[in-house]
Amino acid sequence: MGDLKKIIDYYTASGELSDRESLMCLNDLEYYNRNLATSKNKNKREEEYTKSMYEEIPNILYAGYEVIEEPEVDISRKQTLERLSKEIINVLKCTSKEEIPQILEKYETYNLANNEYNYVIIKVLKDYNIELFTYHQLLEEKDTYFIRGNRKEIIKSYYELLNKYLVVRNYYNKINEIVIDEEEPIFTEKEKEELKETKRLIYSTSLANPTKAKIIGDMDYIPREYYSRVYELIDNFINGTNAPGEIKPLSNNKRAKGVFELKDDQVRIVFKHIKDNIYNIIGVFAKKTNNDTTMYQTMFSRMIPDVSTEEKLAKQLEIGELTNKQLKELLLTKGRKGTR
Repeated sequence: MGDLKKIIDYYTASGELSDRESLMCLNDLEYYNRNLATSKNKNKREEEYTKSMYEEIPNILYAGYEVIEEPEVDISRKQTLERLSKEIINVLKCTSKEEIPQILEKYETYNLANNEYNYVIIKVLKDYNIELFTYHQLLEEKDTYFIRGNRKEIIKSYYELLNKYLVVRNYYNKINEIVIDEEEPIFTEKEKEELKETKRLIYSTSLANPTKAKIIGDMDYIPREYYSRVYELIDNFINGTNAPGEIKPLSNNKRAKGVFELKDDQVRIVFKHIKDNIYNIIGVFAKKTNNDTTMYQTMFSRMIPDVSTEEKLAKQLEIGELTNKQLKELLLTKGRKGTR
């Protein structure tokens, strides 16, 4: 065994084998030797342990680490949200994996917008990822690998942490679950009257470019033969003249309270009622069978503009008027007739 290790070290030093590949070779050798010894001694418990060590080490060394995009949140709120995420991280360190969902559900009672709560949970997941990768790096160190007790402790800690990560990840999936209801919507008489009123629009933007509506960027991914329908749906919505079936509430989804869509053919324009006759257009996409859930999740993760003061509202309405003109310009310069 010692001579074989030297040969592996030689090929590693010469660059023929990577550190990870050399560890995999050593793992194979050790498994062979230990399996041979335990089989001769008929030590069933040691044999099972040897096999589990052999199988788990490659899982750790070749594990991928998920990257989840953080939603945009108000810069002034980040410090508070990060403080909350650290609090949750510390609480979960002393929590069994079975109790994690109940602990996280308690934090749902905080007065946080969906984006903000998602931001907090993603921060928790990222912290787990950093710790998992640390164990990965420790296992790649040969000095650590050859001390069996250390190796056993690393593997144990890694899988305990991974199990917690998966519980939090499943919780994140659950709170962001989207169900697409194809049934015809039912509006109350009051809602029907409100939808017939003339409306004023504001648009979701980004922190990086707060004067450019997200919908303008979305149009790059919309087939040009749909441009006229996008513009007509919005124009009819402003004037309260949408045809029956063109407006649909998405309130059956947990994250979609107060959110609606304008729809025609494959076009989906997602919007939210803000107050009075003011509505926020979140974005637009062309529906495809394989992108529904992903696109709705993208829409729901976008920020709603701050209109908490008259001054801020006036600014957003000004951007809204500009966006309406830009959409009309896109129709005139790039839109085309046709079918898809």
